[in-house]
Amino acid sequence: MAKADRAATQSSAKPASAVLLAAVVLAAVSGGWAAFQWSELLAVHDGADPFCAFGKGSQCAQAWSSPFASQVQRLTGIPVAGWGLLWSIVALALPGAAWLLRRQGGSIEPWWSGTRLVALAGILVAMGLAALLFASGQVCANCLITHGLVLAYGVVCLTQGARLKAPVAGGALAAGVGALAFVALLVPGLRTPPAPGAAETVAALPDPERPAAGPRDSALRDYLENLPPDARQAIADALARWMASPARPVRAPRSLIGPASAPVRITEFADALCSHCANLHRTLSEIRRRVPPDSLAIEPRQFPLDGACNPQVEASAKDPIRCTAARALICFEGRPGAFDFATAIFGDQRRLDEGRIFAAAAPYLEADALRGCIEAPETQARLQADIDWAVERGIRGTPLVLVNGREATPLPPFLYALVLAGGDPSHDAFSVLPPPRG
Repeated sequence: MAKADRAATQSSAKPASAVLLAAVVLAAVSGGWAAFQWSELLAVHDGADPFCAFGKGSQCAQAWSSPFASQVQRLTGIPVAGWGLLWSIVALALPGAAWLLRRQGGSIEPWWSGTRLVALAGILVAMGLAALLFASGQVCANCLITHGLVLAYGVVCLTQGARLKAPVAGGALAAGVGALAFVALLVPGLRTPPAPGAAETVAALPDPERPAAGPRDSALRDYLENLPPDARQAIADALARWMASPARPVRAPRSLIGPASAPVRITEFADALCSHCANLHRTLSEIRRRVPPDSLAIEPRQFPLDGACNPQVEASAKDPIRCTAARALICFEGRPGAFDFATAIFGDQRRLDEGRIFAAAAPYLEADALRGCIEAPETQARLQADIDWAVERGIRGTPLVLVNGREATPLPPFLYALVLAGGDPSHDAFSVLPPPRG
């Protein structure tokens, strides 16, 4: 009788075919979602605002560009979304193989043990990532969906019996399939631009409380010599790309923030909800605080990523806030408070709506005057002129940055160094930089 009880217990511990298929389906959904997230990460690097479930794209973009996500990609060559896809491949392959073996009458124990080990690992990693997001105060709804799929997979697999009958063999199978998946994903992973690192942030600029002292030339040399090697390399690469960009005559501006005689003019084509555009605006704000007023002129231009007002964009948003914000920014051209108004717009991306646009404009412009300007045909004509110019320059995403007529990388240390150099790429101080990478 005891033997019969043990046999019944062992039989009941084996998963039904429906359980194996449920695990396969959940892993397939998780893998599809991870692949979609990977494609959205590429869109972020092209300047687009990604899809973010139950929130604005900038929220998810900030999580994908976090120091942790950046470090994972730099150390492994694969972004975090790619690791989600890798886990999903393993989580699908093991129960899928077990289901096929069961149909053929073979033993499924190692494959099922491997499946449960993968489920347990997925839950532990998902809990750790969720804790990191919570601790950093970031809200990434897309990440939470991934964690939910992993948790559902774990519930399906880990509630089928209490013991792992072949943990060593199962672990070896999981590791083997994972290694094959890693090799398959490494090439596209290495081709994915990394999330911004320390060299690409405003934090790489000098402390505003301790500005570079002395003549401008010595300030530039001191700045470059005190940067870490990766930041110097990034500046060297950005400088080489800028010099390789076709030189075109600088157009007469509609308006400038800074003197027209400044040796450096930075033209920015931006979208109000683009997270990279907000980063660029913060960069320009910090550079203005650190350099003499006659060093830099900023020329704001608009390229809203909404087909409702930009014929170069296929999709039209349900909420036309990008178009409204772009027209409002054009209405502020040449007015006092233009840069501060743009700061308010980019700083409120997560909650931006028409009411907040008008509230930000209130200290400088009456609501009726602003609404009239937003709805004026002349404003749309100016917006279309910006769009046409951006297309002429081959815009691939926002922000598009021109420095003295050449397309430039919106890298904070590079832009700061170029302003200190007075726009001169042959400045002696740049001799401390390493050769650019090809």
